[in-house]
Amino acid sequence: PDLGHFGGIVPCGIREHGVTSLQALGVAASMEEADRALRASWTEVFG
Repeated sequence: PDLGHFGGIVPCGIREHGVTSLQALGVAASMEEADRALRASWTEVFG
């Protein structure tokens, strides 16, 4: 995917590394699967 719109994001304050995608990491996940995983961990991470 085109991640050009995210070029201004400095993940975790580490300027040497930009954002990436699941696809670029070789992870095949549908939006449904990603949504399910996010919902499952949201409370644990954010309270």
